[in-house]
Amino acid sequence: MSLQFDPIRHQFVADCARLWSTWLQGGSSPMERQARREQALTQAIGRTTQFMVPPAVRFAATGGGWASFDWTTWRLTVNHNHTRRDDIRYRNFVELCATVYHETRHAEQFYRIAQGLAAGRLKFPDASAASDRQAMHLGPGGVAARIKAFDAVAQGQSPLGQKPAPPVSVIARRLSIPQHVVQHASTRATYFNNYLNASRPTWFKRPTVLDEINEWMRATGKKTYSEMDAWAQDDDSDRERVNRMYRDLPEENDAHGIEEKVAAEIVQRIGHATDRSRRRNDLLFGP
Repeated sequence: MSLQFDPIRHQFVADCARLWSTWLQGGSSPMERQARREQALTQAIGRTTQFMVPPAVRFAATGGGWASFDWTTWRLTVNHNHTRRDDIRYRNFVELCATVYHETRHAEQFYRIAQGLAAGRLKFPDASAASDRQAMHLGPGGVAARIKAFDAVAQGQSPLGQKPAPPVSVIARRLSIPQHVVQHASTRATYFNNYLNASRPTWFKRPTVLDEINEWMRATGKKTYSEMDAWAQDDDSDRERVNRMYRDLPEENDAHGIEEKVAAEIVQRIGHATDRSRRRNDLLFGP
């Protein structure tokens, strides 16, 4: 299973539509209604992530954002300034649900990378080239062995043959994610091929699913993030260009692609257009 699969996405959309229709129910006080909404959203996230390690969900102030995922703690933080509002705007509700799905997709991206590494289908980008070059000068066999090694490298293979998957602790350290997440992915490493053989989403930028996941893995170094943060804080920078760069990052292109599908399906399921020009009143809460 995966967040990109129709049954999973449709389940989340149905949960969000149900939450919208009961937004003003579930308690006699604002705090009770907020608690019920947050419980419902947490359960919706849990139902969509049963195939992996579900992120821990907390509701707190997020500095104006909708939601964020911290891979180092495996925690999804949702802005409680939206769940506490009885008078939430319809478009904000749609944005909240779609962004939660977007951020949960980031968790799946890390999970898939760990799963692929544990399955031996991925390797850390900075390790392969160096080890291959070193292998050209190691081991017995003379000229014949070196010719074989050169041929292997020319064909995109390792001169040492299939390398064992890195240990769980190494994957966790290199990806900066909790070890129990990698352990879970490792025990399900055989399912990685099933994911690779599934239909390729139309929003993927790379020609194959494996190429796409490799792009996600290369982004985990977060060098691009640090550069963009510095650029975004430069008063003379082109903010529009910064936003385009951010949107074009492999992991963000994927997360935005799936977010847009969820938003469109929520609007279709609930049946209201996302009117951005006026405030919705309580009478519009409903199926």
